[in-house]
Amino acid sequence: MTWFGRFRRRTALDRDLDRELQDHLERRTQALMAAGLTPAQARRQAAIESGGAEQVKEAVRDVRGTRWAHDFAQDVRYGARSLRKSPGLLVAAVLSMGLGIGANTAIFSLVDAVLLRALPVRAPQELVVLENDSFTNPIWEEMRRLAPAFSSGALAWSEERLDLSNGGETDPASGLWVSGSFFETLGVQPALGRLIDPADDRRGGGQDGPTVAISHAFWQRRFGGDPAVIGRTLAISGVPFTIVGVVPARFLGPSVGRSFDVAIPIGTVDLVKPGGPQSQLDGRSTWWLSVMFRLRTDQSIDAATAALRGVQPQIREATLPTDWPAEMLTRYLNEPLELSPAATGMSEARRHYREPLLALMGIVGLVLLVACANVANLLLARAAARQHELSARLALGASHGRLIRQLIAESLVLALPGAVVGLTLALWGSRFLVAQLATSESAVALALPLDWRLLGFLTGLSIATALAFGLAPAWRTRRVDASDAVGHATHSRVTRRGAVSGPLVVGQVALSLVLVVVAALLGRTFSALATRDLGFDPDDLHTVGIELRRTAMEARPELATRLGEAAARIPGVRHGAVSVVEPMSGMGWNGPITVPGGPQRSGRDRMSMFNAITPGWFATYGTRVIAGRDFDRRDDRGAPVAIVNEAFARHFFGTPAAVGRRVVMETGPGRPSCGR
Repeated sequence: MTWFGRFRRRTALDRDLDRELQDHLERRTQALMAAGLTPAQARRQAAIESGGAEQVKEAVRDVRGTRWAHDFAQDVRYGARSLRKSPGLLVAAVLSMGLGIGANTAIFSLVDAVLLRALPVRAPQELVVLENDSFTNPIWEEMRRLAPAFSSGALAWSEERLDLSNGGETDPASGLWVSGSFFETLGVQPALGRLIDPADDRRGGGQDGPTVAISHAFWQRRFGGDPAVIGRTLAISGVPFTIVGVVPARFLGPSVGRSFDVAIPIGTVDLVKPGGPQSQLDGRSTWWLSVMFRLRTDQSIDAATAALRGVQPQIREATLPTDWPAEMLTRYLNEPLELSPAATGMSEARRHYREPLLALMGIVGLVLLVACANVANLLLARAAARQHELSARLALGASHGRLIRQLIAESLVLALPGAVVGLTLALWGSRFLVAQLATSESAVALALPLDWRLLGFLTGLSIATALAFGLAPAWRTRRVDASDAVGHATHSRVTRRGAVSGPLVVGQVALSLVLVVVAALLGRTFSALATRDLGFDPDDLHTVGIELRRTAMEARPELATRLGEAAARIPGVRHGAVSVVEPMSGMGWNGPITVPGGPQRSGRDRMSMFNAITPGWFATYGTRVIAGRDFDRRDDRGAPVAIVNEAFARHFFGTPAAVGRRVVMETGPGRPSCGR
């Protein structure tokens, strides 16, 4: 029988042992009575010869190897009974540990979701992403054609806000443009129906027309989880799409921190956003797609990068923009393509929240240390009050090690309800923190499941904290003397033994001081952010979202200008204007900048944030133009002009004086690609 089997059947084995010992004692008693002893003398002599039933039982348990488990279970039962007699200590300790464990577990769940957890797809360690902010569809089509030369699969996607209304007031939804290979390459299986496949990713739609797959959350929210949703139509910018499947609940998309409602084939983008020659499918200056590859099983990322660069000249030559100056084309041809690991997905949230999350992890770690010091001091005081009891147990034969194990077991008994309280706080707290990160325009979606990772962290943390606050009183029992059982300890002895708590108090005060300072700094930072000058006046400012996808690209600038002028004529409105990006909305539009004759820049050092606005926008937002002039109608047909802020001027020109200087937007004059 295995050790676990012996431990599980310890009660039955102990009953068998009791019967065997009783039988042996009776047989020996009968033999002694036959030798002439009286029954009382025979029973006494048989008990003496056996060496004591309890001692024999302990020896047998030692042979079985289950004695320590038996002792531990006994210590836990005794500790639970003992702690029930001290409800004040129990409540204080459980609340202290629950707060510390809960805060650490809540922050760990966020760290795990944002920084550590791999995408819920097949073999995520094989995924790599093509480094850059975005790529054009011609580049993607060329890469898809050449993908077998350097990977076992390729996929592309783009995120965008879509309108699900048939007209009138918009019905916004989070959209995910996907290549036909997207779900197949990731290994995502449908929860219902089927998902987008290569047959759907054709210009104008597949054989059955435009198709769409919906997320599990959208299916529940919009259709109540109706299994008959397959085959129904969903209007996207007024265009009917046929629902072909539901994505499983655990897959939120390739970007950590975001989710999607609908997934649509890239080939149908012109149906939703017709754009003519500079459409998102044909525009060689329209950068909007992210590209990911799956490595071959025996392939390294370095080998895949080398193979990709081997076909890079073909990709670049086939997708040269037709409206770029020679300097930009040279950079386009020569800038090397680079692959990076993508097992944990893409994430703006990771870049934004990595350092704050790690800082919070350190802060809540200090909170847990303070809680451990609190509980350790409580247990030290309780151990001092129990000194006579511990001395008596020593006098009856218990070892110091046995007493230490008893106090550690009591600490574990305290940690168990603390872990339950902590888990409850963690589940609520992590979701509360995620909700605080979201805005009306920018939702934050993180998978926070109660899985083995979270439970493993909680269990390990609970055991570690139990040992942390239980070691001080347990270690103190080394000085307990059996002689104390016959009389009370002297005052001097108690004082010396009580001195163990001194360092704990000092450490507790020091940690509390650190936490107070950190809290004050965080409060000051929050106050500074709350009163920070936004660069515009939000008072009496009202914004309205306008859907222009159904308007031809070349007609949009004039329509936007007329809409701004019409808004300004509304009674009670002082100013009106239109912009592509709304400030503080969580949306953004960026691209590389080149200064003719200026120093060569690379990577993010040459990236800048853009916006397209109509005349009167700065007056509408209450933003001053400190040099030069605002836009007006003359700029609609004249040479391209721009207005920059002081930070842009200092970064690219080295001086705040920017009026009259020239810059080149390397995105070209094609349609901008806007995203979060």
